[in-house]
Amino acid sequence: MPPYTNFPNGITSEGLPVLTSANIPDGQVIFPLALPGDGNITSPSGWIGINNGNPLSPLHIGGLEGTPQSGIAVGRNIGWLADADGHGISTVENFTTIGRAYAAYDDQGIMSGTGNYNHRVSFQARPIISNIGIMTRVSHFDSLLDTTAGTHVTHARLFYAQDDRAVVSGTVDNVTALYIDRFDPTKATNGVWSIRQVGNDIPAWFDGMIGMGMQAPVAQINIGGARSWSSWTNTSRMLAVNATTLTDTDGTGTINQRVTALSLGQSTLAAANAETITNAMTLFIQGPPQPGTNVTITNQWATWIAAGKSYFGDGFNVGSATVFGGMATIAGSLSAPSWTTVGKYLTVIGAGVLTDTSSAASATITQRAVNSLGITNLAASNAITISNAHTLYISGPPAAGANTTITKAWAIYAANGDNFFGGAVVANAVPIPAGGTIGAGYLFSTVANFGIFFGSGAPTLSAAKGSLYLRSDGSGTGDRAYINTNGTTTWTPLTTAA
Repeated sequence: MPPYTNFPNGITSEGLPVLTSANIPDGQVIFPLALPGDGNITSPSGWIGINNGNPLSPLHIGGLEGTPQSGIAVGRNIGWLADADGHGISTVENFTTIGRAYAAYDDQGIMSGTGNYNHRVSFQARPIISNIGIMTRVSHFDSLLDTTAGTHVTHARLFYAQDDRAVVSGTVDNVTALYIDRFDPTKATNGVWSIRQVGNDIPAWFDGMIGMGMQAPVAQINIGGARSWSSWTNTSRMLAVNATTLTDTDGTGTINQRVTALSLGQSTLAAANAETITNAMTLFIQGPPQPGTNVTITNQWATWIAAGKSYFGDGFNVGSATVFGGMATIAGSLSAPSWTTVGKYLTVIGAGVLTDTSSAASATITQRAVNSLGITNLAASNAITISNAHTLYISGPPAAGANTTITKAWAIYAANGDNFFGGAVVANAVPIPAGGTIGAGYLFSTVANFGIFFGSGAPTLSAAKGSLYLRSDGSGTGDRAYINTNGTTTWTPLTTAA
């Protein structure tokens, strides 16, 4: 080992010549130095240059130019790195016992004065890369973690920003733990990302609220803010889940359920004080899109399912949030422009075409329904008797409301075609009225009260001329049936053969 010198009181540049290759004998080295106690290497009035005869910074390492604004400047001309990675500044420590925190780099600079500063950066990277071949990766901050067996780390944070140690007085307008300025997408060939996580099985954890397009989120994920994009169709610019392929890597057999795009769990709503929530929902849609400047919307939809079946495990309401009658309930008041035969509560428009894609040519189909109601089994926990059970129940015809007169109200109106009833048709399921009742019977055409009526005893009701009356208690050939002869209450008996 070449000789070296110990300096018990440190080395100072005062009164000593500048150490250069001219005044250091061959074979002599100044380092390593053994500095006992509080000995230091000091330069009160000058700067230190290592491999640099004209230092431009307090500590200037290497031959390239430094700047007076830098506390430590490292500048080197580096050729081919064939054997190992290169580093501008490298710290390698070996600790066996440490009682408190350790920072390999610690910036505790103090800025004071009355002037205005443009910015203050603890770490700044501005590399220039030119005239090279393919570089696999360029990272301004590259963090790796290597632990050995027996190590226990409670929280490994490769990048950590905290404010619990901050002492703030005065005014701080905005505090951002990680701020990413806008990237110009034209500067990359294959894509520009502000944040990219590689690996589809690595979760991301955010305890706070995330605002996308807005500065003051009020939910864990809050999307908002006005935006402008080039024209688009059915891929949303606010939240989109694109079509893709999801591959099960270990499942076997029959899977009861599997979700592909979006799942919403069942949340529990709690409160510090007693409260009543009138309507609670897992998904809330305020309404359909509204037309803005230079836009006309022909049809506004709050929800559009382009294809596929939809399953509702419990039920759904249309038009009312307070009336719930079963698995599907339509209720509530509605205002709409004038309409005719297209209903405003429930409409099945027959303008479409239903095409059979499987029957053989010339096949005969016994029955085919456009709309159908199946047979439902009614059960009960205890023995009960149901007097009247219905597959379809219509409570009555439409009733006239404000400013409306209804000439003829129909509970069912078949505008065209024959009607087939496989079972009995009961008109007015009421006890047989004495003398008949207007409206209790079968009516024909648009003529008022023209039809077939029924009752006990001779007819007394008023009906259209030519109407028939069937008597339930007739006892002879001249009192079993009657025909109206004047359009009011005059009925003439019909003589029967027996």
